[in-house]
Amino acid sequence: MTTASFSVTAKVLGLESLQAKMYRLIGPEGKSVLKAANAKSAREFMALVRTACPRDEDEGGHLIDTLEQTDRGEAGVVVSIGREGGRFGYPLHLEAGHKTKSGKHVPPKPFWFPSLRVLKKRSAGRGNRAMKQVIRRVVGTSTTLPEGF
Repeated sequence: MTTASFSVTAKVLGLESLQAKMYRLIGPEGKSVLKAANAKSAREFMALVRTACPRDEDEGGHLIDTLEQTDRGEAGVVVSIGREGGRFGYPLHLEAGHKTKSGKHVPPKPFWFPSLRVLKKRSAGRGNRAMKQVIRRVVGTSTTLPEGF
């Protein structure tokens, strides 16, 4: 029995305009609150990856040394590991396991995706709470949104 595999990509229509309206609504103060929440989530994720990432004591170079956090957009933060074109690329072979040139099986040592799964809900909740806090501050106790939203 064979199983078919496929992927589905969905684009949310109007997402860019919704984000632009939200950023206009919350202003620079709100963006800084969201960025702080995202940065805290990124730091937690980096700390967890740092503890779980396998290290090669024989060769001296460590994949963990390539772990970095960069800002993206107005309120986003990105965590990446590995360097494009460098000695360390994204380490999928470590996550999933691989065979060496001699044919020996190297077992998987997952560290990236398990860390992501552990912190996904906490990070999403932190972002949602920050956004709600900013919106409440901007809108106040009113249940109607400002004009143009």
